[in-house]
Parts: sequence; C-alpha cells; structure tokens
Amino acid sequence: MYQVIIADDEVIERTVLGRKLEKAFGDGICLRQARNGREVLALYHEKPADILILDIEMPGVTGLEAAEQIRAEGAGCGIIFLTAFDEFAYAKRAISVRALDYLLKPCDDRELIAAVEEGMRLADGRRRRAAQMEGAGRSGRETVPAGRQVRNVSAGQAQDPAARDPARFSGGAPVPGWTDPARSSGGAPVPGWTDPARPGSGAEIGGDGMRAAEPEVAAGTGGQQEKIRRIIRREYRNELTVSGIADELGYSEAYFCKLFKQYFGQSFVSYLTDYRIREARRLLAETNLSVKEAGQAVGYADANYFAKVFKRVTGQSPTEYRVDNMH
Repeated sequence: MYQVIIADDEVIERTVLGRKLEKAFGDGICLRQARNGREVLALYHEKPADILILDIEMPGVTGLEAAEQIRAEGAGCGIIFLTAFDEFAYAKRAISVRALDYLLKPCDDRELIAAVEEGMRLADGRRRRAAQMEGAGRSGRETVPAGRQVRNVSAGQAQDPAARDPARFSGGAPVPGWTDPARSSGGAPVPGWTDPARPGSGAEIGGDGMRAAEPEVAAGTGGQQEKIRRIIRREYRNELTVSGIADELGYSEAYFCKLFKQYFGQSFVSYLTDYRIREARRLLAETNLSVKEAGQAVGYADANYFAKVFKRVTGQSPTEYRVDNMH
C-alpha cells in the first residue's frame, strides 16, 4: 500500500481529488488530506508518505514551502504540484524541489493518474534499493572482517545501478537476457520496427486510448523539441525524471513542464508512460520476450505493476495484447 497526502485549501478540490484517486487505486493507497502546508508537514512527520499531491498556493505555509522543507530533511518521496497559478515566479523558485510533475488546474485525469503511477514506480524502486542495501549490509557483517565492512558495502553500492541517485537519470543497467528492442535476438533489425520518438516514425496510436506520438506544436520549437525527444529515447528505460531532464536542458523543473506541455500537448510523465507502453507493445508483438522481460526492458521492474499500467493505457492485459497482435 502506498501512503499518499493531498493538500488543498479548498474542501471541494480535496474531495474531488480524493475521489478520483480512490476510484483509480482503491485500497492500494492510504489517503490523507491536509488544508495547508503546515498540516502536510504534521501528517508527513506523523507517518512519511510515498507521494505528495500539493496545491502550490495555500494560506500560511504553502505547498511549495512544505515541499522544500520535506526535501531539506532528505525525503525521497514523489511530489506532484497542482496549481491554478501559471506564473514564472513559481517556476524559478521550484528549481530545487525535484517534483515529479506540475499540473495546471483543472488537471487532466489521465495526466494525474500517470503522475501518481510514476510516483508508485519510483517508490517501489526506493524500497527495492533499501532492501538491497540492507541485504548488502548483512552480508558484509557476516563475511567481511569488522574493519572492512563499510568499504566493501560501499563498493557494492557503487557497482549496483539500483543504488544510483533516483532524482536523476543515470544510464541504468541492462536487463539480463534482454536485447535492444530495435533488434531481434539474432542481431537483425525487427521488421517494421520504428522509433516512436522519431518524427515521421509512424508511431501514432489510434483506437485504444493512447495519444498520438507527436502532436502539432508552434513553429520554431523543433530544435528544442527534438532535444527532448532524444533524451527520452536515450533514457526512457531508466530513472528519467523532470529534475534530470530539466537540468540537462538548463531549465527549472516547473518551466520545463510548462514548455513540455506546450510542445507535446500532454504532461511529461503522461508522455513518458505512453512512450514506455508503446515500446512494450512493440516488444510483445515483435519479439519472444516474456511479459516480465518486456516490462523490465521498458523500465518496469515489477511485472504486476507493469501489467496494471499496460491495461490502463491500452485496455488489454499484456498477455491479451500479445495474443491479438503476435506477428
């Protein structure tokens, strides 16, 4: 179960948001509500949350101030901002918060659910890394002389891609037994495979609820848009975050999210989810990878979680999709 805190000074906004999340995730989440940033901090210190969904502008302690304090305490929780204030002042100030996404009210339900799902995926990764580190610590105590425990455990962490900073993309490790989705197991190109992040690739999706790969954007944005595509194409299997990609481009997180929505017609996290699932569909239809391996290949370490996201996006389970589309 995931711990989720939502905060908004408007009771109607909180109620509607809570109902949306309960409908989408049911008893998979434990939902707590706050009226302002001060209550967020009290709830968080009472029991840390995996995901915070915060209105930026609230009386007293704002959502942004609460997020900054929680980050200062070293918390790695996922933070999603909802705001009706589309102002650049917030974009500049929010540069250090490492938020998952910034969604402008009234937010698209699909984008909200995608952001929460990404928060859950990252929470699973944090738990997995913590368990690995705990296991490495026990192993070190059992097999390494006392004076060398810390050095050996640290070396193990440095070699383990799962121990890298989840706030930034980092190159990731190859999935055992997995080959590049553009190639078959024999190294030859998969017939008909095209890169869904490349313009004109034919990756537009229709009839199953997935958005088109490349919405129309304003003239003059192509160069920067293509930079973003290249980063996504390069890093989508890994811990690709708003903070990491915004850093590479030299933007604040909030300003990057605003530009991304203008460029692509949807939020960054929603686009990233659609991209991963498009890749998974290709793998399921064009390779012999198992459902678990296909999920791992596109960045989902947990097969059950991958199946849930896949079904929400496509309307079918991965197995059902493979049966209907295997070439």
